[in-house]
Amino acid sequence: MNENLVKARESKTRQESLDIEKEFVEIYNEILHFERISLFRDALLIKIPKEYEDMPQNYAEIKYPMTTRPQIIKTSQDTTINICFSLHNEKFLASDVEETTQGFMEIIRRVHPTASFFMQAILPNKIKIGMFDFKVPAIDCDAYHIYAFASIKSKLLHFAFNAPAAKREMWNPIIIQVLNSIQEGL
Repeated sequence: MNENLVKARESKTRQESLDIEKEFVEIYNEILHFERISLFRDALLIKIPKEYEDMPQNYAEIKYPMTTRPQIIKTSQDTTINICFSLHNEKFLASDVEETTQGFMEIIRRVHPTASFFMQAILPNKIKIGMFDFKVPAIDCDAYHIYAFASIKSKLLHFAFNAPAAKREMWNPIIIQVLNSIQEGL
């Protein structure tokens, strides 16, 4: 059988198994169940792994030492995979999404000149979401990040995901689905 055809079938099967709408998703031998949660007093609805919990404050202070650390950090049991959220009070409209996304990319380029960028996009969602992903060297391994921005209740939602860069291939399509699950709440 044609080797390319076999690889294409394996890739399609892997992508289908990474659907967060299914009962569970297996990522690197871990079974995750995605559920819709509400954050920021029901302003934001989003699907994330139900197994992920709030990162303990003492861990958050070490992992995110800056005073502007994310307001909410959901983390895997071993704390290597993090999904973070901040909702800023400044007025922010959907028309600001592209400029903000580009601006944050430029900041990352200046702060981390060795960063490798993979994609930048405006996701086809009911809510306009700008996102980009990148890899940066870290102390023990390269770190993979996805940053995303949206207007929720006319406020800036800053979404961040990080994981070891070696896990990028499977996590990227999952996080794109997570971002596409974003809805504005009550």
